[in-house]
Amino acid sequence: MDPAKSAASSEEKARVLPCATAAGISPDLVVAFGTATMADQTSYNGSVVVGSKAFVHNPYAKSPNPQSNWIPSTVDQIIDEQDPSLSKHILSLLDGSQRPFVQSRLLSPPLNPAHPPILLPSSSSVALSNVNVTSPDNYVWADPEAAHEFTRSAGNNTIGSVETTHGVIRLAVPSPKFLYFSGIANRMGYFNMEVAPRLYAQNFIAAHNAGVALASVLPALID
Repeated sequence: MDPAKSAASSEEKARVLPCATAAGISPDLVVAFGTATMADQTSYNGSVVVGSKAFVHNPYAKSPNPQSNWIPSTVDQIIDEQDPSLSKHILSLLDGSQRPFVQSRLLSPPLNPAHPPILLPSSSSVALSNVNVTSPDNYVWADPEAAHEFTRSAGNNTIGSVETTHGVIRLAVPSPKFLYFSGIANRMGYFNMEVAPRLYAQNFIAAHNAGVALASVLPALID
């Protein structure tokens, strides 16, 4: 990414992501991985959400953010897989034989952790990506707006996690198969209380826990 741009710029992420596959064949599978918030007043901090669907919302559609003005090709609708066979298998593993392995290794973040952190794999859980948000101060209004649009548009699906990048990855690097792994760092609306005071530690542990879940199914992903 261009160091002169905001590190949170969806526009810049969407520009550079296709470079990862430009020199080879189109990927059969893309896995998005990162930290996220949970749209629930109960703390799931440290838990890991895994799913295969994405939903992209642009809260700056009517008034562009000059630091990031990415125009998604698909907005405010479920982006599902063309081929769900692998994700069904992976989600089944995580909900069955791999659950004890993963949950026994999950660490508790320092701020308002879940008791205990758990693994949440589901085919109905959707990665809600709120794009073009470059300042954490704007999560307080942008995330509820995205959740409201999801509830209005997404039918019987549920919000698995809320973040800014899974949907960018989904659209910038298209593939017939897709999975996302979200390490939950905070509750929606509580970034300044549950992440900002211990930014490194809270995000590090959320990312670690998501990594444990991903590592447990890597053999099945590359088989």
